[in-house]
Amino acid sequence: MYIFYSTLKSHELPNYASIHNIEKKHPQTIIKHNSSAFEEKLYPYEFEDFDSQETKNVNVWLNQVLYAGLFKFKFRNTKFKVNIGLNLREYYRNINDYLSISKQKKLNYFIRGKELSKFLQIQDYCIYPNIYAQAIAFSRIINESEFILLKFGKDDFEGIYFDPTLNKEKQHYTLGPGVGEFLTDFNFEGPQNGGNPAENKQSKQIETKIKFQSNQYIKNQILRKINKLITLKPDASIVVVRDAAISPYVGDILASKIRSEKVKFVISEANSIASEGLYLIDEFESLDSSHTKVGVAISKGKSIFTSK
Repeated sequence: MYIFYSTLKSHELPNYASIHNIEKKHPQTIIKHNSSAFEEKLYPYEFEDFDSQETKNVNVWLNQVLYAGLFKFKFRNTKFKVNIGLNLREYYRNINDYLSISKQKKLNYFIRGKELSKFLQIQDYCIYPNIYAQAIAFSRIINESEFILLKFGKDDFEGIYFDPTLNKEKQHYTLGPGVGEFLTDFNFEGPQNGGNPAENKQSKQIETKIKFQSNQYIKNQILRKINKLITLKPDASIVVVRDAAISPYVGDILASKIRSEKVKFVISEANSIASEGLYLIDEFESLDSSHTKVGVAISKGKSIFTSK
Protein backbone atom coordinates (compact mmCIF):
# COMPACT_ATOMS: atom_id res chain seq x y z
CA MET A 1 0.00 0.00 0.00
CA TYR A 2 1.10 3.56 -0.71
CA ILE A 3 0.01 6.85 0.85
CA PHE A 4 -0.39 9.95 -1.30
CA TYR A 5 1.21 12.85 0.57
CA SER A 6 0.05 16.41 -0.01
CA THR A 7 1.63 19.74 0.87
CA LEU A 8 -1.59 21.65 0.17
CA LYS A 9 -4.46 22.59 2.48
CA SER A 10 -7.79 20.77 2.19
CA HIS A 11 -11.11 20.53 3.97
CA GLU A 12 -14.35 18.64 3.47
CA LEU A 13 -17.88 20.00 3.38
CA PRO A 14 -21.15 18.06 3.19
CA ASN A 15 -23.08 18.49 -0.05
CA TYR A 16 -26.05 19.56 2.06
CA ALA A 17 -24.49 22.82 3.26
CA SER A 18 -25.98 26.28 3.23
CA ILE A 19 -24.74 29.49 4.83
CA HIS A 20 -26.63 31.07 7.72
CA ASN A 21 -25.78 33.84 10.14
CA ILE A 22 -25.34 32.80 13.75
CA GLU A 23 -26.62 35.48 16.08
CA LYS A 24 -23.69 36.89 18.02
CA LYS A 25 -25.27 36.68 21.48
CA HIS A 26 -26.24 33.01 21.67
CA PRO A 27 -24.82 31.05 18.72
CA GLN A 28 -24.80 27.81 20.70
CA THR A 29 -28.61 27.80 20.84
CA ILE A 30 -28.85 27.88 17.04
CA ILE A 31 -26.27 25.25 16.08
CA LYS A 32 -28.05 22.01 15.28
CA HIS A 33 -26.70 18.56 16.08
CA ASN A 34 -26.43 17.59 12.41
CA SER A 35 -24.83 20.80 11.17
CA SER A 36 -21.16 21.41 10.47
CA ALA A 37 -20.54 24.60 12.43
CA PHE A 38 -17.42 26.65 13.04
CA GLU A 39 -16.55 30.15 14.19
CA GLU A 40 -13.89 32.10 12.37
CA LYS A 41 -11.98 34.81 14.23
CA LEU A 42 -14.54 37.51 13.42
CA TYR A 43 -17.08 35.68 11.30
CA PRO A 44 -19.49 33.46 13.23
CA TYR A 45 -21.35 31.24 10.74
CA GLU A 46 -23.16 27.96 10.57
CA PHE A 47 -23.14 25.47 7.71
CA GLU A 48 -26.52 23.80 7.93
CA ASP A 49 -28.25 20.95 6.13
CA PHE A 50 -29.53 21.87 2.68
CA ASP A 51 -31.06 18.94 0.80
CA SER A 52 -30.42 19.14 -2.94
CA GLN A 53 -33.21 16.61 -3.50
CA GLU A 54 -35.74 19.22 -2.43
CA THR A 55 -35.05 21.38 -5.47
CA LYS A 56 -34.97 20.66 -9.18
CA ASN A 57 -32.22 23.24 -9.68
CA VAL A 58 -28.78 21.73 -9.12
CA ASN A 59 -27.25 25.20 -9.20
CA VAL A 60 -29.07 26.19 -6.02
CA TRP A 61 -27.20 23.69 -3.86
CA LEU A 62 -24.02 23.86 -5.98
CA ASN A 63 -23.67 27.59 -5.32
CA GLN A 64 -24.38 27.07 -1.63
CA VAL A 65 -21.71 24.39 -1.33
CA LEU A 66 -19.10 26.28 -3.36
CA TYR A 67 -19.40 29.56 -1.49
CA ALA A 68 -19.69 27.85 1.89
CA GLY A 69 -16.48 25.96 1.16
CA LEU A 70 -14.62 29.04 -0.06
CA PHE A 71 -15.70 30.97 3.02
CA LYS A 72 -14.61 28.16 5.32
CA PHE A 73 -11.08 28.39 3.89
CA LYS A 74 -10.74 31.78 5.63
CA PHE A 75 -8.89 33.39 2.72
CA ARG A 76 -8.17 37.11 2.87
CA ASN A 77 -8.51 37.19 -0.89
CA THR A 78 -12.13 37.38 -2.08
CA LYS A 79 -11.63 36.56 -5.78
CA PHE A 80 -11.38 32.94 -6.88
CA LYS A 81 -10.79 30.77 -9.90
CA VAL A 82 -12.15 27.29 -9.32
CA ASN A 83 -11.55 23.91 -10.93
CA ILE A 84 -14.53 21.64 -10.26
CA GLY A 85 -14.37 17.85 -10.49
CA LEU A 86 -17.28 15.46 -11.06
CA ASN A 87 -17.53 11.70 -11.07
CA LEU A 88 -17.28 10.33 -14.61
CA ARG A 89 -20.94 9.37 -14.96
CA GLU A 90 -22.10 12.75 -13.69
CA TYR A 91 -19.63 14.56 -15.93
CA TYR A 92 -20.91 13.02 -19.15
CA ARG A 93 -24.57 12.76 -18.20
CA ASN A 94 -25.32 15.97 -16.30
CA ILE A 95 -22.50 18.46 -16.90
CA ASN A 96 -24.97 21.09 -18.18
CA ASP A 97 -26.42 21.28 -14.67
CA TYR A 98 -23.11 22.73 -13.45
CA LEU A 99 -22.58 25.47 -16.01
CA SER A 100 -24.41 28.38 -14.35
CA ILE A 101 -22.45 29.20 -11.22
CA SER A 102 -23.14 32.54 -9.54
CA LYS A 103 -20.28 34.96 -10.06
CA GLN A 104 -20.51 36.40 -6.55
CA LYS A 105 -22.25 35.93 -3.23
CA LYS A 106 -22.75 38.39 -0.40
CA LEU A 107 -22.03 37.14 3.13
CA ASN A 108 -23.01 39.05 6.25
CA TYR A 109 -20.98 38.86 9.47
CA PHE A 110 -20.54 40.65 12.78
CA ILE A 111 -17.61 42.66 14.17
CA ARG A 112 -18.05 44.07 17.69
CA GLY A 113 -21.80 43.84 17.34
CA LYS A 114 -21.86 45.60 13.97
CA GLU A 115 -23.14 43.70 10.94
CA LEU A 116 -20.93 44.01 7.84
CA SER A 117 -20.92 42.45 4.39
CA LYS A 118 -18.31 40.52 2.46
CA PHE A 119 -18.48 39.61 -1.22
CA LEU A 120 -16.87 36.43 -2.51
CA GLN A 121 -16.41 36.21 -6.27
CA ILE A 122 -15.87 33.18 -8.51
CA GLN A 123 -14.46 34.96 -11.54
CA ASP A 124 -13.80 31.85 -13.62
CA TYR A 125 -14.23 28.09 -13.35
CA CYS A 126 -13.57 24.90 -15.33
CA ILE A 127 -15.07 21.42 -14.93
CA TYR A 128 -13.19 18.12 -15.21
CA PRO A 129 -13.74 14.42 -14.50
CA ASN A 130 -12.40 13.66 -11.03
CA ILE A 131 -10.46 10.67 -12.32
CA TYR A 132 -8.65 12.91 -14.82
CA ALA A 133 -7.68 15.19 -11.93
CA GLN A 134 -6.50 12.18 -9.91
CA ALA A 135 -4.28 11.19 -12.83
CA ILE A 136 -2.88 14.74 -13.00
CA ALA A 137 -1.93 14.49 -9.32
CA PHE A 138 -0.23 11.11 -9.78
CA SER A 139 1.58 12.27 -12.92
CA ARG A 140 3.67 14.56 -10.70
CA ILE A 141 5.08 11.65 -8.67
CA ILE A 142 4.98 8.54 -10.90
CA ASN A 143 8.04 7.73 -12.99
CA GLU A 144 6.10 6.98 -16.17
CA SER A 145 4.63 9.55 -18.53
CA GLU A 146 1.65 7.28 -19.31
CA PHE A 147 -0.13 4.97 -16.89
CA ILE A 148 -3.48 3.42 -16.00
CA LEU A 149 -5.54 4.66 -13.06
CA LEU A 150 -8.46 2.63 -11.68
CA LYS A 151 -10.92 3.87 -9.06
CA PHE A 152 -13.17 1.48 -7.17
CA GLY A 153 -16.28 3.10 -5.72
CA LYS A 154 -19.47 1.99 -4.05
CA ASP A 155 -21.60 3.27 -6.94
CA ASP A 156 -19.18 3.24 -9.90
CA PHE A 157 -15.93 1.81 -11.17
CA GLU A 158 -13.87 4.29 -13.20
CA GLY A 159 -10.70 3.91 -15.22
CA ILE A 160 -8.43 6.07 -17.35
CA TYR A 161 -5.41 5.43 -19.53
CA PHE A 162 -3.65 8.72 -18.87
CA ASP A 163 -1.65 10.35 -21.64
CA PRO A 164 -0.28 13.77 -20.57
CA THR A 165 -0.19 14.98 -24.19
CA LEU A 166 -3.99 14.71 -24.50
CA ASN A 167 -6.64 17.00 -23.04
CA LYS A 168 -9.43 15.76 -20.78
CA GLU A 169 -11.84 14.96 -23.62
CA LYS A 170 -9.35 12.85 -25.59
CA GLN A 171 -8.27 10.58 -22.74
CA HIS A 172 -9.32 6.90 -22.77
CA TYR A 173 -11.92 6.32 -20.05
CA THR A 174 -13.94 3.34 -18.89
CA LEU A 175 -16.94 3.13 -16.57
CA GLY A 176 -18.62 0.20 -14.84
CA PRO A 177 -20.74 -0.80 -11.84
CA GLY A 178 -19.46 -0.13 -8.35
CA VAL A 179 -18.76 -2.68 -5.64
CA GLY A 180 -21.95 -1.86 -3.73
CA GLU A 181 -23.98 -4.29 -5.83
CA PHE A 182 -21.51 -7.16 -5.49
CA LEU A 183 -19.64 -6.93 -2.16
CA THR A 184 -21.67 -7.24 1.03
CA ASP A 185 -18.98 -5.90 3.40
CA PHE A 186 -17.00 -3.39 1.37
CA ASN A 187 -16.22 -1.33 4.49
CA PHE A 188 -14.68 -4.31 6.34
CA GLU A 189 -11.50 -3.18 8.12
CA GLY A 190 -9.77 -6.58 8.19
CA PRO A 191 -9.67 -9.75 10.28
CA GLN A 192 -9.54 -9.40 14.04
CA ASN A 193 -6.76 -10.90 16.09
CA GLY A 194 -6.85 -11.44 19.81
CA GLY A 195 -10.63 -11.28 20.22
CA ASN A 196 -12.83 -14.06 21.47
CA PRO A 197 -12.95 -17.21 19.30
CA ALA A 198 -16.48 -16.53 18.02
CA GLU A 199 -15.58 -13.01 16.83
CA ASN A 200 -12.35 -14.23 15.25
CA LYS A 201 -14.23 -16.96 13.39
CA GLN A 202 -16.86 -14.52 12.12
CA SER A 203 -14.17 -12.07 11.03
CA LYS A 204 -12.35 -14.82 9.13
CA GLN A 205 -15.59 -15.83 7.40
CA ILE A 206 -16.18 -12.23 6.29
CA GLU A 207 -12.62 -12.05 4.96
CA THR A 208 -13.07 -15.26 2.97
CA LYS A 209 -16.38 -14.03 1.56
CA ILE A 210 -14.91 -10.67 0.54
CA LYS A 211 -12.03 -12.33 -1.29
CA PHE A 212 -14.44 -14.58 -3.18
CA GLN A 213 -16.85 -11.74 -4.01
CA SER A 214 -13.97 -9.48 -5.08
CA ASN A 215 -12.66 -12.14 -7.43
CA GLN A 216 -16.12 -12.64 -8.96
CA TYR A 217 -16.68 -8.89 -9.27
CA ILE A 218 -13.38 -8.33 -11.07
CA LYS A 219 -13.80 -11.37 -13.29
CA ASN A 220 -17.44 -10.86 -14.31
CA GLN A 221 -17.91 -7.07 -14.21
CA ILE A 222 -14.62 -5.22 -14.55
CA LEU A 223 -11.87 -7.34 -16.11
CA ARG A 224 -12.87 -6.71 -19.72
CA LYS A 225 -12.88 -2.95 -19.09
CA ILE A 226 -9.45 -3.09 -17.45
CA ASN A 227 -8.04 -5.18 -20.29
CA LYS A 228 -9.16 -2.61 -22.87
CA LEU A 229 -7.02 -0.03 -21.09
CA ILE A 230 -4.09 -2.43 -20.72
CA THR A 231 -4.04 -3.14 -24.47
CA LEU A 232 -3.09 0.51 -25.05
CA LYS A 233 0.22 -0.15 -23.28
CA PRO A 234 0.64 -3.68 -21.87
CA ASP A 235 3.58 -2.77 -19.63
CA ALA A 236 1.99 0.37 -18.15
CA SER A 237 1.87 0.77 -14.39
CA ILE A 238 -1.60 0.46 -12.84
CA VAL A 239 -2.50 2.74 -9.94
CA VAL A 240 -5.57 1.74 -7.90
CA VAL A 241 -7.53 4.08 -5.61
CA ARG A 242 -10.82 3.74 -3.75
CA ASP A 243 -13.56 6.09 -2.63
CA ALA A 244 -14.23 6.81 1.03
CA ALA A 245 -17.01 4.21 1.34
CA ILE A 246 -14.56 1.35 0.69
CA SER A 247 -12.09 0.42 3.42
CA PRO A 248 -8.36 0.41 2.64
CA TYR A 249 -8.33 -3.32 3.44
CA VAL A 250 -10.99 -4.13 0.83
CA GLY A 251 -9.35 -1.75 -1.65
CA ASP A 252 -6.10 -3.67 -1.28
CA ILE A 253 -7.92 -6.97 -1.90
CA LEU A 254 -9.51 -5.58 -5.08
CA ALA A 255 -6.12 -4.37 -6.32
CA SER A 256 -4.59 -7.79 -5.65
CA LYS A 257 -7.12 -9.40 -8.01
CA ILE A 258 -5.74 -7.47 -11.00
CA ARG A 259 -3.30 -9.72 -12.84
CA SER A 260 -0.35 -7.40 -13.28
CA GLU A 261 3.05 -7.10 -11.62
CA LYS A 262 2.88 -3.30 -11.85
CA VAL A 263 -0.20 -2.66 -9.69
CA LYS A 264 0.13 -0.08 -6.92
CA PHE A 265 -2.69 0.38 -4.42
CA VAL A 266 -2.83 3.86 -2.91
CA ILE A 267 -4.50 3.94 0.49
CA SER A 268 -5.47 7.62 0.25
CA GLU A 269 -9.12 8.39 -0.56
CA ALA A 270 -9.76 9.10 -4.25
CA ASN A 271 -11.47 12.48 -4.02
CA SER A 272 -8.79 13.89 -1.73
CA ILE A 273 -6.34 13.12 -4.54
CA ALA A 274 -8.77 14.55 -7.12
CA SER A 275 -9.05 17.88 -5.31
CA GLU A 276 -5.25 18.21 -5.31
CA GLY A 277 -5.11 17.39 -9.02
CA LEU A 278 -7.83 19.96 -9.69
CA TYR A 279 -5.76 22.59 -7.90
CA LEU A 280 -2.71 21.67 -9.99
CA ILE A 281 -4.56 22.08 -13.30
CA ASP A 282 -4.06 25.59 -14.67
CA GLU A 283 -5.91 26.25 -17.91
CA PHE A 284 -7.28 29.69 -17.03
CA GLU A 285 -6.52 32.49 -19.47
CA SER A 286 -5.00 34.56 -16.69
CA LEU A 287 -4.20 34.00 -13.04
CA ASP A 288 -2.52 36.65 -10.91
CA SER A 289 -2.00 37.48 -7.25
CA SER A 290 -5.48 38.99 -7.00
CA HIS A 291 -7.03 35.54 -7.48
CA THR A 292 -6.89 32.40 -5.36
CA LYS A 293 -7.08 29.10 -7.22
CA VAL A 294 -9.10 26.30 -5.59
CA GLY A 295 -9.77 22.70 -6.59
CA VAL A 296 -13.18 21.30 -5.62
CA ALA A 297 -13.82 17.57 -6.01
CA ILE A 298 -17.56 16.89 -5.80
CA SER A 299 -18.80 13.40 -5.01
CA LYS A 300 -21.92 11.88 -3.53
CA GLY A 301 -22.39 13.25 -0.04
CA LYS A 302 -19.42 15.60 0.26
CA SER A 303 -17.06 17.94 -1.55
CA ILE A 304 -13.34 18.39 -0.89
CA PHE A 305 -11.68 21.81 -1.33
CA THR A 306 -7.92 22.18 -1.87
CA SER A 307 -5.69 25.24 -2.20
CA LYS A 308 -2.47 26.70 -0.85
